[in-house]
Amino acid sequence: MIVSKDSFLENVFEIVKEKELNFVLSSKIREDIPQSFQLNEVGIFIHLYYEDSVEDYLAYIKNIPVGINVFISVSSGEMKQKLENYLQQWNLQHCNIIMKENRGRDLSALLVAFREKVCQYRYVCFVHDKKEKNEKLSADTQLWIRNMWDNTLISEEYIYNVLDLLVKNKTVGLLVPPEMAGRRLNHAYVDTWGANYENTVNLAEMLKLNCNISPKYPSVTLGTVFWCKFAALEKLLAKDWKYEHFQEEPLPWDGTISHAIERVLGYVAQDAGFETGYVMSDMFAQRYILQIKNTLRTTYANLKDLGINSFRDLAQQVYLKKNLVPFMERFQKVYFYGAGYYGEKCFRIAGGENRRPDGFLVSKREHGKTEFFGLPVYELSEVEFGDNSGVVVAVGERYEGEIVDLLEKMGITDYMTINSFVE
Repeated sequence: MIVSKDSFLENVFEIVKEKELNFVLSSKIREDIPQSFQLNEVGIFIHLYYEDSVEDYLAYIKNIPVGINVFISVSSGEMKQKLENYLQQWNLQHCNIIMKENRGRDLSALLVAFREKVCQYRYVCFVHDKKEKNEKLSADTQLWIRNMWDNTLISEEYIYNVLDLLVKNKTVGLLVPPEMAGRRLNHAYVDTWGANYENTVNLAEMLKLNCNISPKYPSVTLGTVFWCKFAALEKLLAKDWKYEHFQEEPLPWDGTISHAIERVLGYVAQDAGFETGYVMSDMFAQRYILQIKNTLRTTYANLKDLGINSFRDLAQQVYLKKNLVPFMERFQKVYFYGAGYYGEKCFRIAGGENRRPDGFLVSKREHGKTEFFGLPVYELSEVEFGDNSGVVVAVGERYEGEIVDLLEKMGITDYMTINSFVE
């Protein structure tokens, strides 16, 4: 059963934020001794496709503690031979190679080629390789690769710390890297449903998930790189998937079963009674925070000319664009109370919709100011308000309450404030 909720506290994505299920774990210090799990309870599953980057990923694979079984899927004999040579050279005897069909990419590796093996482990990690398909996205893709691998297998200490977290935290069943936050790839900031809400709902219904899913909130997961308790994803991992469930290459850009599976992971965990958290290694977190800081600095520098210097300014702008003109359309005459910064802000937003107020109101005219943007400036006592007049209180929060009290004392109740948006 799919239950759609509007309340943000009911939504999986918002629950992650509300409960602050964001974990930064050490990649250099093993946080908990003695060990709280058995190595033979852990299976690490990796899909590798691109021959020219195998060595990059072997540097991560060598961090996996001996005693944990590792399974690597490939789709060609050439890749298998190359990988076997590397595994022998790097002395990685605990790694097992599995052949798969070249269909379904990493998802068919996880759900078809690995299915019988995955079901044997209590704790599961899955990660895969990636390659830029557009030179302009090269830097962001490299950051994305770091996001995937630094937050799963960056060091032996980190692996132990992730596993210890899964064991000790009884409510968390799924740990995923954070969304991408690059210069061109902006998944951390936007709605990531794309054309995939309906197909994700259909998949959730097929899996008989009881979860909270709504188009208003993006999925917690975007991709198939994770650490989990098998019990959290059992409904997905234990299903009898076939290669035929996945579309043949070239895979469409959006809207496929593969895109739905990427987004359904958090809902599968929720159905099983578990929560989803974001996990980062300390080394990646430093890079990630710096990337977000630089992105925000550049963004607000470019928004400054629009009067947006903070997230609050942006929220106010959105609120006014949604509510100002509809309010003005209700009345024959509308006045903006405030002939300063906020009055100008409202004037420009209304002007963008070809609407103008009938004038500006002030408590007291200063320096004989009689016009603002070519419109008259009135003291409140100079205007006769009829039944079809409205007032937009266009001042800062400091003065808003004072002016609202003044309007109500004069019997003026048809007004809107500009600071009543939800932050």
